[in-house]
Amino acid sequence: MTQPQLKRNPYGIAAFSRLQAANYVYVDKTRYIERLEQSDTWYPLIVRPRRFGKTLFTMMLKAYYDKAAAGDFERNFSGTYIVNHKTVLAGSYRVLSFDFSGIASSDVQASFTLAVQSAIRDFLVRYPMDDVKVVLNRQYNSPADFMRDFFSLYQAQTQDKIYVIIDEYDQFANELIATDKHTFLEMTKSGGFYKNFYAQLKTATTDGPVERVFITGVTTVSLDSLTSGFNIADDISNEPDFVGMFGFTDDELRELIPQLVDLKKLDMPLESAFDRMKTLYNGYRFSPDSDLSVFNASMCLYYLKFLQRRGREPDEVLDPAFAPDLGKIHSILSQGKLSDVQAIVEAAVQRQPIGYGVLPLAINLHNKELLTREDLLKLLISFGFLTYRGNGKKELAVPNIAVAKQFFEYYLTMLHGFRHPYLAMDAFVPAFSELKTGNPEPFVRQTAQLLSERSGSHVSSHLSESVFEAVLCSIANFSGEYEARAEEEVPVVHKFADLILRPRDRSRPAYLFELKYLSKSEASEANKDQKWQQAREQLEEYAQHLPDVDSSCLKRVRVLFVWLGVERIEVL
Repeated sequence: MTQPQLKRNPYGIAAFSRLQAANYVYVDKTRYIERLEQSDTWYPLIVRPRRFGKTLFTMMLKAYYDKAAAGDFERNFSGTYIVNHKTVLAGSYRVLSFDFSGIASSDVQASFTLAVQSAIRDFLVRYPMDDVKVVLNRQYNSPADFMRDFFSLYQAQTQDKIYVIIDEYDQFANELIATDKHTFLEMTKSGGFYKNFYAQLKTATTDGPVERVFITGVTTVSLDSLTSGFNIADDISNEPDFVGMFGFTDDELRELIPQLVDLKKLDMPLESAFDRMKTLYNGYRFSPDSDLSVFNASMCLYYLKFLQRRGREPDEVLDPAFAPDLGKIHSILSQGKLSDVQAIVEAAVQRQPIGYGVLPLAINLHNKELLTREDLLKLLISFGFLTYRGNGKKELAVPNIAVAKQFFEYYLTMLHGFRHPYLAMDAFVPAFSELKTGNPEPFVRQTAQLLSERSGSHVSSHLSESVFEAVLCSIANFSGEYEARAEEEVPVVHKFADLILRPRDRSRPAYLFELKYLSKSEASEANKDQKWQQAREQLEEYAQHLPDVDSSCLKRVRVLFVWLGVERIEVL
């Protein structure tokens, strides 16, 4: 039987019209065109983390609604859902699309104005107008004034309605929040150029030619901070009907993999590839009222491109285009209380569920000196660092290993002063092999060595048992062989075990760790013996009551750290 020809991988490609023409694979999201129209939302706003396919979706909307592209409908949408469910609005608008992803932070107002003018020029290529040079050649300091004059000229010449699409509306604004909050507050206050731009757009929806607006971004903070500037936006980010609009669902990824990778040549079952990617990139739930989880689209395409080219997964499973600047993350998180940030990050690193109260509907930075705990949680959801657990409880969790590694790096560098956060997992391969056979010592010693190699002058003031718990927990989870939990409550005794490793293969050993730490100045023989005995007693007490652990396969391990070294280790 002839193997089906593979399609091309669209990693990094956002031009929708190129996909069909050049045999790129396309995960069909056209059903959301119909769903958006049926929802009767005229000005939807949807926020998602970076690299989820937002730009491609906006280009698809443009190809569908733009009158200038109406003749290309069959070529652009052949084989998709919308071909057999075409709506009456297809090809009925003049689409004005803005992309604010490339705004320079050095002169933000001038750069923003140029981006607006560029969008208008693109519009005029498709829809020429008389006397337009009067507007184009005039010098404008305010993008709102430019838009006002353009819309006025437009209405004088045609009654055709405009569909405005704004992609990455807040990318530059988020940069400013992290690096230059003063400029952000200035541009979003009353009279600020950013607020005036959206106020003018709002006016154009009531007294002008704009009938529909579609906006994508990462957070709602920028629009929230405009107050009345564009309060007509309908935030559909958490609506169950739209949780699958961006990213790949399980079914979509299963269908995608064999179109991009020759699994037969690699002797790899589809489910093996799928399960590995699920561990790495799945877990994003964007509504507390839906259990549907999605994969990060760009990360999946990056992984599959490498797999097809090299026959193995990439050494660095995090898409390099996604990797954040930890300093910028810190700049955002540091706008909250340090105690809140530490508690959230430590819980995330230890893979504990993070409870929440009422997440704010809006975060207006004009009204806040410090972000509350719930503000921070909402931002972490928006940036893709946390997600709803989907179990009906008001809890959040780290979505997957790729994100957990970022928390791990942040935890070590920003909260505990360690250097060089990059974690080379290949150094742990021998230790993981030993762990699977019942010997935890190489795993513990390799972890201590990693911390020692990355210690700096500020580490001593941060060291505690919890640091070792968090790091051992993270690395065990990164292996993919274990589900590790730190500080898990033990039923019956209602105390907290330092670290539990549950094997995904239940025929392998499980582990219960009790970790003790002493600084160099505390490390007398008497103190060592006291800690050592305490660890034994705790292991004996907890081991009888661990849920979801086969006691016959349980290894009880006590470890005593002195400074960054393993002083004693014993398997009981």
